[in-house]
Amino acid sequence: METLVRFYNFFGLAIVEGMMPDHASVELEFMYYLTASEAGASSKSEAASLLRAQHDFLRGHLAGWWPQLAGQVTRSRPAAFYKSAVDLTLRFLRGDERYVEQCLSDARETP
Repeated sequence: METLVRFYNFFGLAIVEGMMPDHASVELEFMYYLTASEAGASSKSEAASLLRAQHDFLRGHLAGWWPQLAGQVTRSRPAAFYKSAVDLTLRFLRGDERYVEQCLSDARETP
């Protein structure tokens, strides 16, 4: 939790009282913030820095625990909607992780 709060604070963000920093909606909203900030970056170096932040956050947080959640949801045999939502999010996170890694690789190759 402390790591998450520090991550958010680094970007000048604070958690609304009553929300948990590790709640899925908070973490996904933070990823949106990072991607929107990257899209509006004023320089290539700023955009690259935001891509690295996305990569670190995905690796250290969302992509780290979401597969475990997906496994638990599958084992609990929930309604199809919930299983589909968790599975779709997992596929999206994996695709986003690949996309960010490719963007970082491209940025390293471009002078």
